[in-house]
Amino acid sequence: MTSQPGDLDAIQGDGQLHYPVFGTTEDLVIGLFRPYFARLRDAGGPDVRVYTNYEEGMVMPCVLALNTRRTGIDAYAVKDEFYVRSTVLEVNTLASGRNAEKDAADLQEAIRHVFMDAHRRQGVIPNVGSLSSVSSSVMATRQTDWASSSGPTQYAKLPHSATRYEARYRILIRPPATYDNQFLTPFNGENY
Repeated sequence: MTSQPGDLDAIQGDGQLHYPVFGTTEDLVIGLFRPYFARLRDAGGPDVRVYTNYEEGMVMPCVLALNTRRTGIDAYAVKDEFYVRSTVLEVNTLASGRNAEKDAADLQEAIRHVFMDAHRRQGVIPNVGSLSSVSSSVMATRQTDWASSSGPTQYAKLPHSATRYEARYRILIRPPATYDNQFLTPFNGENY
């Protein structure tokens, strides 16, 4: 019997199975948002902090992006997750002060632009990959507390004078050409 494309024998070659290696959603957020907001700050814009989990005393304005599982919104359905991963990302923006509502809403628009630009340019985020598809499954809306959030729901109140906007994005991620994962053997750092 001969191997057909897609058979395990066809991808073993050297006796080892080779699967594409994907990074974490947290690395995706950090790799996209932190460089963008660093460039904005360096150009004289505001200092926007990026968080991947809720922390007491977060400095505002900030972006809090969470990999969400409890939203009732399905990620993209893909027939084969071999070369593509699907996730739903909840993106919160928080701001305080006189212009808190406008700042939090404007931050959401900046986030949307970062996603669309990353998708259009097909730039690779180290150890994560590139964005194959991005869509906003829930338009950014103002939230009065954390009740709608998929993560920090135990914190019923926002910080004093803070405004929170929330949006959700469906994302398909292609793996990078190289990876850094010490728990995979053989560790050669090359995907595929």
